[in-house]
Amino acid sequence: MHCNHHVTIDQLTSPMQADSESRTRDGESADCLAFLREVSAFQQRIAATLKSLDLTLRNFEVLQCLAAGPLMQSAISELLNSYKASVSRSVSHLSRQGWVSCNHLPTDKRVCYVELTVEGNDRLEQARSHIASLLSQLNTCLGDNEQRLLISINGYLARLLAANPDENPVS
Repeated sequence: MHCNHHVTIDQLTSPMQADSESRTRDGESADCLAFLREVSAFQQRIAATLKSLDLTLRNFEVLQCLAAGPLMQSAISELLNSYKASVSRSVSHLSRQGWVSCNHLPTDKRVCYVELTVEGNDRLEQARSHIASLLSQLNTCLGDNEQRLLISINGYLARLLAANPDENPVS
């Protein structure tokens, strides 16, 4: 009879160690879930802050993209790794608010360059200020090592998502 399950000498001589390793993995899973809950809670605080300014996170991201200058909607979509329809909805909302303007090319009315208006730039600065305040509150709770670790984890996750775009949830 052929068996694919291999028992190591360590498992035979130290069943308590194997049980301890299992508890460690369970603890790591619990720590990971707790971390994700905290990240979610922080995201909810950011969402509530942006909502008070009549912005969604996506709308804020669109404004951020436009801070450097006018862009075509397709370029915004690529920068945000988002569906064109999602960006189109955001641009429509931001345009109704008077925060962006859509300038069509005279030669091709389908092409629209989106740019911030003065009011849009003001709204973006307000949102940045509010978010900076939230981040400042977070930073006062974290020491230098924790801040570096958080930045490192964020960078790792961003690279992981960029390397696996098919697994990246796109809104």
